[in-house]
Amino acid sequence: MASTTEVAPIIVTALFGRQDTAFFDAMRREHFPPERNQLDSHLTLFHHLPPSGLDELKHRLNQETRGLPAPRARIGGLMSLGRG
Repeated sequence: MASTTEVAPIIVTALFGRQDTAFFDAMRREHFPPERNQLDSHLTLFHHLPPSGLDELKHRLNQETRGLPAPRARIGGLMSLGRG
């Protein structure tokens, strides 16, 4: 029997500071089904990138962000992605 190994797509996320994480985690607990709420709050930057680009992606993200402070951002609203 041949085995097949499926490689998962790449998802790039940004993390929040401690206070923002606490706020967004509370929002997730309030508005998201508990059985689907398996991750802490995060901001998805890129979703479903091809695994073949992992090495280049790591290199470029590191190159573009090295030595830079976290950007200031403002959240204007929350959006349901339907499936979590």
